Amino acid sequence: MLKRLIFLFFITALPFRGFANDVNYGASSIDRNLLKNADAVIRDYRTEINIESPTEVYITEHIVITVLNEKGNVFANEHTFYSSLVAIESVEGRIIDKDGNLVKKIRSFDFKTRAAYAYTSTYSDDMERYYYVDYRQYPYTVEYTVVTRQRHTFTFAPWQPQLAENCAVEHASLQISVPEDFKLRFKQNMLPRDTMTMKDGMITRLWEVKNISAFIKEPLSYSKESLMSSVIVAPEYFECQGYAGNMKTWKELGDFLFTLNKNRDTLSDETKSKVKELTLNIVDTKQKINILYSWLQKSTRYVSIQYGIGGWQTIDAGSVYKNKYGDCKALSNYMMALLEVVGIKSYPVVIYGEEDYKRSFSKNFPHVQGNHEILCIPLTKDTMWLECTSPYSRMNFLGDFTDDRTALMITQEGGVLVNTPVYDTSVNWECRNAKIVCGDADELKIEMNNRYSGVPGEELNGRIKLSQPKELQDYENTKFGMPSYSVEKFTLKPVDDDPYMAVDEHVVITASSMYNKRGTRIFINMNVAPIKKEYTTMNTERKTSFFITNSYAIRDTFTLATPANTSVEYIPEPVSIEYKFGHYNCNITNLNGQLLLTREYVQHSGVYDRMFYHDYEKFAGVVNAGYPVNIVLNHN
Repeated sequence: MLKRLIFLFFITALPFRGFANDVNYGASSIDRNLLKNADAVIRDYRTEINIESPTEVYITEHIVITVLNEKGNVFANEHTFYSSLVAIESVEGRIIDKDGNLVKKIRSFDFKTRAAYAYTSTYSDDMERYYYVDYRQYPYTVEYTVVTRQRHTFTFAPWQPQLAENCAVEHASLQISVPEDFKLRFKQNMLPRDTMTMKDGMITRLWEVKNISAFIKEPLSYSKESLMSSVIVAPEYFECQGYAGNMKTWKELGDFLFTLNKNRDTLSDETKSKVKELTLNIVDTKQKINILYSWLQKSTRYVSIQYGIGGWQTIDAGSVYKNKYGDCKALSNYMMALLEVVGIKSYPVVIYGEEDYKRSFSKNFPHVQGNHEILCIPLTKDTMWLECTSPYSRMNFLGDFTDDRTALMITQEGGVLVNTPVYDTSVNWECRNAKIVCGDADELKIEMNNRYSGVPGEELNGRIKLSQPKELQDYENTKFGMPSYSVEKFTLKPVDDDPYMAVDEHVVITASSMYNKRGTRIFINMNVAPIKKEYTTMNTERKTSFFITNSYAIRDTFTLATPANTSVEYIPEPVSIEYKFGHYNCNITNLNGQLLLTREYVQHSGVYDRMFYHDYEKFAGVVNAGYPVNIVLNHN
């Protein structure tokens, strides 16, 4: 108890602990260069981590933020989380006006408490202390000091002094103190070298930054985290809730995760009998997998479990069978247990699940990563993958949530980095076929038969499963992007047993805006399903590379039957452009009075040098313009 009191006295006595009343936080003292593109400026952000033992870590954060405008209000509010793994020792704050005068002290009792995952399907012991600032006389400043005690060394939150791209930094520092025999590893990004000192058996390392300007995130940039300064901290040896391990290598971290979840794949005799009954007389291995995967999808639902170390330790397979729910790791573990009954070996894979960025595990810096878990089934001549949380995914198709990235497979021999499948344009595509005729009321009648495969098919499958009929009707009434049109009827039908979740679409459309008669001439726009690519024209020199998420292709074949007593007066010249990141070509030909439009759009996923972004602007501009699609007919 005495040691604890001494420690608390020590941390509150440090120069940046508590509130420094002699510091001028008036807004007028901010360097004008830091105001450009900024909604807020971090005046001072000091983080100190004191590791006393593998189960005793004290973290003190002191932050001062000047809010410049309404958009900056998001930075003024404080959120501090606690659980069985983390306790809040103290929290306080204050609000300061533009001239540096005290407006309000924020005491501990002013902070409210709530469940961190309220209104979600998450079972967790995480709680939140929060305070919302209602002061709105800009600019104003908020200051907070928060002390927490972490009861483990399994994970540390990355240190990132610049909270967001529209937030500048005057000064920030990270100081970490550890006993000499406690080995820590660090991975830093966009920071000067740290300084290290040794005293009384403790090693202290310090990172410090000053005058970081706010910036505007450039279009098609990779994750903003990769564009900002950061330090990732990882121990070699760690402890958490009675478990101990090592993460010096991926193999050793995998050993720990395997041990943490060992013997949690046990099923009752009743469950085993059901599995054998479902696969009775089935010889083909993939057919067995498909039967059991379909049973999993129909008989379970997803519920996130984040209670203590339960964020990494699964509930047992027997409980999933009994309760019919589980999170990603529980459902993957349960599926692994089902496959084990019929002699099929599989392994859980910890991964980053996200659609916008294909974030991979750092190959040379083992540490706790990932936010999701899937299942890998290595077969003799193939490797299969299962997304066990989705009620509609197909066996061996991951989609853009987990495709094309490096992840950690957990085996009896430890962790192994693996790469998930890459889906190119042979998987991700749309094939659209339209028959166009000129109606009697100066309009186009369009009948389309389309197929969507891969990521487009997965998106449509989800929409079909989760949408009401009115929602699907509204979707069809807007998806084709013509200026105005009406859908007379449509069907969306998943293709049974297609490995890439293909969906067939049949739709009948009336479009008056695509038909215009002037005297003896008829002007027709054959672009009855425009291709639109979102992009932003940059008027300044680009500073970062740009990122295209998915490889993808659209292939169109549209035919127009010309009306009787008309001749073709004008057909535009073909268009064909090609770049490293994709190509586009479009051509209209006259086949004895029937006009045939063939068009192909292809994009290739990848990270591209910033010097090619203006080429991408040109490329997207041509695609969005829809060249060449406007033809002219003339009455004879």
